[in-house]
Amino acid sequence: MHFTSTHTGSRDPSLDIAKTFLIWLVVFGHLIEPFITNDVSTRWAYIFIYSFHVPALVFVSGMFARAEVSWVAMGKILTQLVQPLIICQILFWAMEVFVFGNEFDWYKALTRPYWLLWYLASLVCWRLLIIPLSRVKMALASSVLIALIAGGTKYIGYDGSFSRTLVLLPFFVAGYQVSTMGKLPFVSLEKVKLYAWLLIVSFAVLAFILASNGFKPEWLYHVKSYSRLKLDDVSGAAMRIVMLIGAGTMIWSMLVLLPKRTGWFSYAGQHSLLPYLTHGFVVYLATGFGWFVYAEGMMPPIVILLASFIVSGAIIALCVTKPMILLQTALYTPSTLLGRGKRKTPDLGSIAKVKQA
Repeated sequence: MHFTSTHTGSRDPSLDIAKTFLIWLVVFGHLIEPFITNDVSTRWAYIFIYSFHVPALVFVSGMFARAEVSWVAMGKILTQLVQPLIICQILFWAMEVFVFGNEFDWYKALTRPYWLLWYLASLVCWRLLIIPLSRVKMALASSVLIALIAGGTKYIGYDGSFSRTLVLLPFFVAGYQVSTMGKLPFVSLEKVKLYAWLLIVSFAVLAFILASNGFKPEWLYHVKSYSRLKLDDVSGAAMRIVMLIGAGTMIWSMLVLLPKRTGWFSYAGQHSLLPYLTHGFVVYLATGFGWFVYAEGMMPPIVILLASFIVSGAIIALCVTKPMILLQTALYTPSTLLGRGKRKTPDLGSIAKVKQA
């Protein structure tokens, strides 16, 4: 699989397909999360997904990143990331207080991105950090070292999304470097797709073993320090290295196997931010009104998994219809509707364009 970053080239459909696939997994993971405590099959699917889907999304976002200092680039960060972050932070807290009657917390509201909004806050940081890191000879190794050190302190966590920003930084840097190199490593191997499938199956088996033996998914949230995960610094760093490598192999396998043709999946990937944000409100309301508790009492686990997967696709399909695109764009990024020229719908990584070589 070859990629060539350009300023004027057409989008690579395989990367947009990757974003649609990963957003689908994000929605699916959030829908099944309330059921993972009491069922091993649901817990297995959850652990398998969470072991790689967010690192993969960070990697793909890094492939779209541009190490550019300009008013245009900074303006895109403000309008496409900071603006929806602020608006959705206000909306989530408004629902928290006025819909469900919870107490407003000024500290959390001002310092912690609400739930899934952490990704927008981290993406702002990554796009700024890639500017100096692109000038560092050993940027990837440096980012891995930063990720390992981050786990050694208990003073960073949910606040400002600092922990996730630092722990997942290697994937953003790796995505940026792959984009500049023009291709994924090891894609010239014979039977490369067979190797990719073997890696995925092996990873799925490992996830099932972990789920069956009481593995707690806190490690997959990239928030807690080693000490809070009940490990010393050396053991924690070793565990993190294993998880970085594991997620990296899954990202490689995914990109090797994804198709490269245009279609609905590539179209949906161009609007990836919209279903990412909107599904959060759907899941939040469903949780608050007890829909998940009702579903758990009414349906067996296999039906819950299947229904959640179908509903995930339905949410994405609805969010990328033209009327919904206009509505969500007006809600999340209203300033883009006021600008001149062609309207730009935000997605989770669209500063640079990529074309297939």
